[in-house]
Amino acid sequence: MTTTYIKLIQQPISESISVEVPSSKSISNRLLLLKKTYNPNLRIDKLSKANDTLLLKKLLTEIDINTTQRREVKQIDAENSGTCLRFLCAYLCFQKGKWLLTGSARMKNRPIEDLVSLMQSCGAKILYKEKYGYPPLEITGTDCQIPSSELSVNAEKSSQFVTAFLLVLPLFKKDVVLQVKNMQSSVSYIHMSITLMQKLGIQISMKEQTISYIHTQPIQKKRSIQVEPDWSAAAYWFVFAALHPSSQIFIKNLRKSKLQSDANIENIIKHFNVGVKYSPEGATIYKYVDKNIENFTFDCSNNLDLVPLLTVLCAVLNIKANIKGIYNLIYKESNRIIALAEELNKVSNVKFTKNFFKIIPNGNPKLFTPHFLTYDDHRLAMSLSLWVHQFPNIYIENPDCVHKSYPDFWNNLNKTGIEIQS
Repeated sequence: MTTTYIKLIQQPISESISVEVPSSKSISNRLLLLKKTYNPNLRIDKLSKANDTLLLKKLLTEIDINTTQRREVKQIDAENSGTCLRFLCAYLCFQKGKWLLTGSARMKNRPIEDLVSLMQSCGAKILYKEKYGYPPLEITGTDCQIPSSELSVNAEKSSQFVTAFLLVLPLFKKDVVLQVKNMQSSVSYIHMSITLMQKLGIQISMKEQTISYIHTQPIQKKRSIQVEPDWSAAAYWFVFAALHPSSQIFIKNLRKSKLQSDANIENIIKHFNVGVKYSPEGATIYKYVDKNIENFTFDCSNNLDLVPLLTVLCAVLNIKANIKGIYNLIYKESNRIIALAEELNKVSNVKFTKNFFKIIPNGNPKLFTPHFLTYDDHRLAMSLSLWVHQFPNIYIENPDCVHKSYPDFWNNLNKTGIEIQS
């Protein structure tokens, strides 16, 4: 595969910037599954156009077309999407036929044993085709049943193991109680799934580590639901504002959100003297005091997608920082702990363990033209672009990986005044 780069060239930043972030892919993907498992007549407005969501929609259509009693195996390729692979692992267990669920080389190194074990305890027929505990998986669709014994799932490696199971609960057609063990990070995404299900009329609740689902048929199901703007994407602009005290950034249609945990960036970024004003049209982000920040400490265990942004921000500002709660980053699109440390140490001084990053101020960086690798990871590509505020020119490898979550990112960045050359 040919390696591509873009060059970012430092230019004066516009004082007034207006952007529109995509719809939330996390919400979109959950609603696509619930449309299949619970309410086929649901209209989803403002569905995300991110590659992850487009891929899931395409694969669900492929599954519909190929659901038969056939003997041959139908391959379903989740590519580099952990969401697609985990959600479809649970969903395919109920779809007639034989399926080979696979993905990219990176996906084949992302664990899935805890979800597979949970589905197998319900009678699912799943075989590992290469390495035990990892994709690809051969799944034979069957009528899964809830066992009489208590169900439990280990969520230590991914909250999506829990979410994937929750999204297929309506297919069991009976009450379910699930014990969630080792909820160390991203619990907010489990709450997002439960809240969306409740909005659609599903009787489900969570108390401490116990999730209870009651199988009922509401008199009338919700006809439509609208997807919110993506706060994980919007977070970039809050961080951008921290580096540009003379600029105001307007994000069209952005509202406060109780669904998305990354909306917490509004509170986190106050440490960097950045505020936000809401109006009926959207949100305006601005830096209200331009003064030096000396240090920053934060536990990101419920905001893992913010780790690259906050770590790069602190490195660009050259301040002392401790970013904690990062353990699960080793299971992301890349091993984000090692990948982020490798790239940041090209231009700054970063130490890390399995659960925190430590930024050590290193004086004024030497001027040169950094070439950053992205490891096919959209969050790294967007975060590393912040270095154009420190260097006259930087290169970003494989820039198209941002399409996974934020297809118009580079176009929006260009609106700020930064020059982008292919």
